[in-house]
Amino acid sequence: MKLKDILRATTVALAIVGGVLLTPQTAKAQTTTAITKVLSPEDKADLLKQTKIFQATVNQWDFDAMMKHEHPAIFKLFDKDTFEQATRAVMAQFKKMDVKYIKTDFGEPTATYQSGKEVICFVPRTSLFQVQGKRFKSKAYWVAIRSNGDSEWKFIDGAGIENNRKSLWTMFPELPRDVQFPEWKQEALN
Repeated sequence: MKLKDILRATTVALAIVGGVLLTPQTAKAQTTTAITKVLSPEDKADLLKQTKIFQATVNQWDFDAMMKHEHPAIFKLFDKDTFEQATRAVMAQFKKMDVKYIKTDFGEPTATYQSGKEVICFVPRTSLFQVQGKRFKSKAYWVAIRSNGDSEWKFIDGAGIENNRKSLWTMFPELPRDVQFPEWKQEALN
């Protein structure tokens, strides 16, 4: 398998894990201008702690553990059974391809955006991973969501949104339209 084919397969598989198997419906946002709020140092620390726990489930390709942290809005894009079947198949393929996360570093969480009764922000991440002995660097992000007043964050992979950012508004129609997305790119290192 050529390097570009591995990278393409990995990107597609990551997108499937993140949720872009189906074309989302068109969403209507109620707010066009973002009103942001900075997380307190304590909230940032708690968010990063929860993000690391979630990332560990992904690193281990543990679907059941991952789903405990996945935000249910993903099911606005497709039904739960389709998501489960596709994601389990991708994870099995990743195991066969010997895909391994070597290291993931998290950047500063963004300011939060209000979307109805939920708060949303992005957690940038830089990952070094290996596919069949070849190394890749990925700059990506988790979309982190919690209900107002709650301390538990749920997550959606930004890879599933990056190729169709409108899907974010399918899941969160009250999210302002001018949110600032973190950088997303993948590159082969060898």
